[in-house]
Amino acid sequence: MGIKRILCLLLALLTVCSLCACGETSPIAGTWLGTLDYSQILQEEFSNDSLWDDIPIEGICLTIRFDFNADGSFSTQIDKESAGQMVNALLDLAVEGLIRNLEKQGTPLETLDITKEQLRQQLEGKIDLSTLIDPLEFVFGTGYYEYLDGRIYIGSQARSLRANPEENAAEIMTVTLENDTMTVTQLDSQDASAQGLLPGLLPFQLKRQ
Repeated sequence: MGIKRILCLLLALLTVCSLCACGETSPIAGTWLGTLDYSQILQEEFSNDSLWDDIPIEGICLTIRFDFNADGSFSTQIDKESAGQMVNALLDLAVEGLIRNLEKQGTPLETLDITKEQLRQQLEGKIDLSTLIDPLEFVFGTGYYEYLDGRIYIGSQARSLRANPEENAAEIMTVTLENDTMTVTQLDSQDASAQGLLPGLLPFQLKRQ
């Protein structure tokens, strides 16, 4: 076989290998859902509101969707169904809290010209979802990601992430992968508001859809 033909074959092989490498899909590419126990955050949000005195806020969950796309872009958003369920659960708790406060003041609901359902209707619209999720603002949005050795680097520019993910990432998530389960064990963020929330939110488990 001539030397030129050998070189041509080698170049062709290298080209194929290069294309295969460029086409590799990240092991985290896809859609993931995680259910977050939001009770502790809500307790802090309502700590100065007497309506919520003596009312245990527990079991209030919020589902977050993570989309890690094959092109290196990503987005996070709240699952709409779980958001509606959270608001309904809070409305039920708010009604119970208001009834308890009325009873403490010596004015039980039975003495007023209003039913429990009418009271609930009056409270609807006063629970603002956008306000409730403000503490999680640092989680939601779009951008780009790089997954390397159990860490997800998140930033606003794909090129800078590829060049130096450690230096150019706005957030770094340390994760473990096991089959279709991803567990976020640590999150380092440049957003100062995130630091106070993280201890109560982690570990956070995501399921591939």
